[in-house]
Amino acid sequence: MAKRARIKFLITFYLSLCILIGGLLVFSVELFAKPWVKEKIISSKQDLVVSEHVDQLYSFLISASIIACILLVGALIYFAFRYRIKPTAGHSHVLQNNRLMEFMWSFIPFFIFMLVFGWGWSIFNKSQKPPGRALEIQVVGKQWAWEFIYDNGKTSPDLYMPAFTNIKLVLTSKDVLHALFVPGLGVKQDVVPEMYTVIWFNSKAKGKHQVFCSQFCGKKHMSMLAKAVVLSKEDFKTWNNKNIDIEKRLISGNKN
Repeated sequence: MAKRARIKFLITFYLSLCILIGGLLVFSVELFAKPWVKEKIISSKQDLVVSEHVDQLYSFLISASIIACILLVGALIYFAFRYRIKPTAGHSHVLQNNRLMEFMWSFIPFFIFMLVFGWGWSIFNKSQKPPGRALEIQVVGKQWAWEFIYDNGKTSPDLYMPAFTNIKLVLTSKDVLHALFVPGLGVKQDVVPEMYTVIWFNSKAKGKHQVFCSQFCGKKHMSMLAKAVVLSKEDFKTWNNKNIDIEKRLISGNKN
């Protein structure tokens, strides 16, 4: 009878654990997916920022890890006191295999792992496929400076861009391996010699952000800095055409 009661308790415990983890998954989807749907409904013309998806995935991982830690440590403490061997007790009974329990402690972590893998893969796949209407900016890394080239031929040592616009960065290096890192925008991408890498994002607010090289690239690595300046669409258009207009007037004056 004691053996049956113990097996019954273990089955009840792991079924409760499954229900709790299932509730966690449903709660996480409700909590983190609703903002995506809400934003899509409010502004269907704007694509979601990739970094927001990454933040939501990390929030889920942290929540799942905390709950799993509480459950496992709680179960460990409970079993340690509930089934401790008393000094007066005789020899303990030989425990038999419980295939249901073994299946559950293997299947639940596998299910969570596959969920996270699929979620992460979808985010990575999305980050590698910028929208067709994105503003393309060429980025060239070199020891020890950045160069940003716009579609009209204008170049700048700093990254200027309009807010509420999909920005596509096409990156390459002239010498060694670099990595463009803008923490304020959630942007990080390797910059590889003789190879083009792509990343896209969408800044929702105007402001200035620091640009770093996050890959050691030589003795002046720490000085490989730039600014990422997010302007309004009108201000960006004025900035982007300012020097171009001056050059056109100089060229037309020389021809005359």
